[in-house]
Amino acid sequence: MLWSKFKKLKLGFKIIIGIIAVIFFPITLTLLVIELLIRSIKNRKVLGIIISGILTLVFLFSDVVYITGMYEGITTDSTDLALEQEQQEKEAEAKAKAEQKQKEDAEKAATEKEQQEKKETEKLPTKPIEYSSINDLKNAYNSKLNDIMNKKQIQELYKDKITSNDVINIAKSSDSLIGQASSDSQKIDLSGYLVSLDDLNHNTTDTVKNEIYEYLVSEYKSNKLKDKDNFYEYLYLTKYLYTSFSDVNNQKADTVFDMYQIVKDNYRNLDIDSNINQVNKSLGIKSISNTSTNKVKKHSSSYKKSNSNSNKSSNNNSSNSSIVYCNGGTSSSNKYHSSPNAHGMKGAIKMTEKQAKASGYVPCKICY
Repeated sequence: MLWSKFKKLKLGFKIIIGIIAVIFFPITLTLLVIELLIRSIKNRKVLGIIISGILTLVFLFSDVVYITGMYEGITTDSTDLALEQEQQEKEAEAKAKAEQKQKEDAEKAATEKEQQEKKETEKLPTKPIEYSSINDLKNAYNSKLNDIMNKKQIQELYKDKITSNDVINIAKSSDSLIGQASSDSQKIDLSGYLVSLDDLNHNTTDTVKNEIYEYLVSEYKSNKLKDKDNFYEYLYLTKYLYTSFSDVNNQKADTVFDMYQIVKDNYRNLDIDSNINQVNKSLGIKSISNTSTNKVKKHSSSYKKSNSNSNKSSNNNSSNSSIVYCNGGTSSSNKYHSSPNAHGMKGAIKMTEKQAKASGYVPCKICY
């Protein structure tokens, strides 16, 4: 029946039906077997019914397998396509993120470059503020006294650009202002004020501080700390370095403090032997034996001014002990100072430095 209908079709339809039949060949065979079964039933042919029935079941089973395979193939292809599409989306997203990060990094680099260029055009100074007169220095010191006492940073300089030579030059130039003072005590006080306001201890690197320390040690070993022509330089440097080391290096701080005492007391023609011995001990320099009076005098004379009359010099050394001023009145501080009105002190008690130390007083870190 199917075959007879097929033969009656036009050529074009035959070709189309033929192609479909080839593509779905198992189904085509099943249809033919079913047609055979129907004819056998009509003709009541038992053998034909049995054979065509069996073939129908076999081909129906094969059709189910065939259709299931086609469906799985289509599903697998769809899944693979979906996975591939998902992978492409992930790659596109990752690429977009990479491009975004690259863009952000470029913007960050540009911003940092701009900030660096701005910093270069607006550099911090490498020299501290200069004061035109002693009164200006005193007024600035008094206005910053609380910050100084609390060891806060007073001014900000370009720390990485300041070298040890810069510090030495700043110290040397202090004589133009400090030299205007009328008394030795005032010079010492004002030098301390200037060191505190210049604030180089906050604005110099550890490398610079250590270089200045080595410079002072070298000057000491060359007996140059006694040179009164360089008094302002050495006074400034020893005070600056003592302030820098006092909280971090006790040994160096003690050595520099004794150097500071040598500089200021030698300038005032006071006894400096004990300080010399302390520095020698710290630096591992063998002190001259006391068995020879002439040698002791020769050693001391390298740091203090000699007098033509040796007896008069001896009397001066014993009588001219360093005078200090201890906190008195209502103050309970155990500090002694270099002047009776230091830091607004009232009721100062005058005595020698030796007496002050024996009474339990310690030197003020600002004055000394």
